[in-house]
Amino acid sequence: MFAKIQLSQNLNGWLKMQKGKVLLNWMERLTWKQQSAIICASRGLDTYYCPNIKRISKFIRSITQKNGDIYGGYMKTDKLPSYNLLKKEFEFCSVHYIVHLLQGLEIIAYEHQNKNISKTAKNYYIYFVHRLHLNPETKEHMKKRLQDRI
Repeated sequence: MFAKIQLSQNLNGWLKMQKGKVLLNWMERLTWKQQSAIICASRGLDTYYCPNIKRISKFIRSITQKNGDIYGGYMKTDKLPSYNLLKKEFEFCSVHYIVHLLQGLEIIAYEHQNKNISKTAKNYYIYFVHRLHLNPETKEHMKKRLQDRI
């Protein structure tokens, strides 16, 4: 019991130090439009049950946001899904949602400083681009399209 109380006190102290913004520091380098696109991508699909696509949303959350509930499943990242599993769920997603997911993955692919995360995001981005019969956007074009105008 004492250990549980001590752990709770340590956790509460840690959480107080973490208060402030929810986005991770690397996100500050992005334009507001890029940040907004990633937040939309992290939302997840509301219309159908697509657990494998949701795992990608959780992956995006885990690399862009601080976790406000370490006991919940909002950011719990299991093994990322194979393309074959995504193919079965893709047809149940609205194009609107897929475009949000696509843009979030693209930004992470081009802008995240961790090469493994960047490569993972790029692979999923390319997969979704090809599923929609589109061409991948260059980093330069993405940056121009998502520049802030303030």
